[in-house]
Amino acid sequence: MNSLDDLRSTLDAHADDVGGPSGLADVTGTTARSIAVHHRVRAVRRRRRAVGAVGVAAVLATVGGVTLLPRGDLTPTPATVVGVPVPTTMTSVGYTYALSEGVDGEDGRARLDLEAADEPRLVSWATSGPDDEVVVRSPETPEPVTYDAADFSTYVYVPAGSDAVVDVRASEGQPGLAVYTLGDARPEGYTGAGVTFRQTTASDELLGAVIGDPGRTDVSVPAVATTSRVGFAIFCSGAPDGTWVNLDVGGEPSFSLGSCSGAPGADGASSYDSSYEVVPGDDLTARAYATAGQDGPVIEDPDVVIGVGVYAVDDGPVESRLIEDGGHTWSFVDQAELLADAAGESRAAVRTPDLLGPVLALVDVRKARDITLFGGSGSTVGIEGGANGSGATQVFRGGEQVRITATGGTFREGDRAIVRFYELAD
Repeated sequence: MNSLDDLRSTLDAHADDVGGPSGLADVTGTTARSIAVHHRVRAVRRRRRAVGAVGVAAVLATVGGVTLLPRGDLTPTPATVVGVPVPTTMTSVGYTYALSEGVDGEDGRARLDLEAADEPRLVSWATSGPDDEVVVRSPETPEPVTYDAADFSTYVYVPAGSDAVVDVRASEGQPGLAVYTLGDARPEGYTGAGVTFRQTTASDELLGAVIGDPGRTDVSVPAVATTSRVGFAIFCSGAPDGTWVNLDVGGEPSFSLGSCSGAPGADGASSYDSSYEVVPGDDLTARAYATAGQDGPVIEDPDVVIGVGVYAVDDGPVESRLIEDGGHTWSFVDQAELLADAAGESRAAVRTPDLLGPVLALVDVRKARDITLFGGSGSTVGIEGGANGSGATQVFRGGEQVRITATGGTFREGDRAIVRFYELAD
């Protein structure tokens, strides 16, 4: 079994504790190895499209500084925010979002206080002046981030179940905000119980998927390896506390998760839990099942829903791959070795590239002890150590320090932490 506690808690604030000894079982005779494609880190090549705005004939009503924008497509008259036409839809990692409301700013500032919702949302912006540079404060990054992007060409992502304050300050003119909510359309793939395993995410291809009916606590799907790397997206919801979800691959135990608490929302690919090296042609038949505790029997429960998707993962060079994290697509910029001269030290640090916009840091750790990853404003992420390696992602602003600290000791000779930096590609 492989413990994924800190990995899952790093990348999904709603994941529960995971236990069990470290180490991965053989997958059809090939030793599986975690290779830093982590929960909510997916390779994708989709691009977001902002579709031209059209709206019903209506007078915009402003209440308490919030401009309510029309919905629909009955007239070519566009809705506007601070005088800028607003796209009626926006796309994030293959999912289409519909315009729901907007805010006209005052005194160079626009702010939105969003309550938690059942579906994810996107918040985009524009400025009334010719200067596109703005400073954005949002939950995506611990520190405010400077953007220089065309009107309504990018966004911050607000996950389902999360509230958010999005504050935009313009260098020139007035900023305005537009909110988009997830629509009903789903990309091509396997869909069930409101969850979709996308057929294609960049060069990653869905090899097989299954989502069981409520009460089916043991599901399986056949698949055969077509590349040298394979990933598994798995979810389990509706079970009582103490339930574990387990994955067998090719008839052999692969890993267990001490959580069966909830579905991943509409995007099943976001529940990407691990990636392994395999041999093309290997049997990757995936069996996911819920048990009473880590080693207990398969449970019976009418409310449990389990799903698993098997993906052929892009096995090209790291530098050429795009990855997905937090509703965005990111492209590789640079990488650094964080622990090259850190033996005997308890801390190490490196700066992110000095770029406009957010910078995603993917930390790939191969060491014998746990570490803590520090972001801005004191935010922290735990990363579990171990010979097989593990990792985490965190978003920073350009030029900010990425700091890690050994948990309960110092770094040793041979400890490694590779930090890869990515910029927005959507």
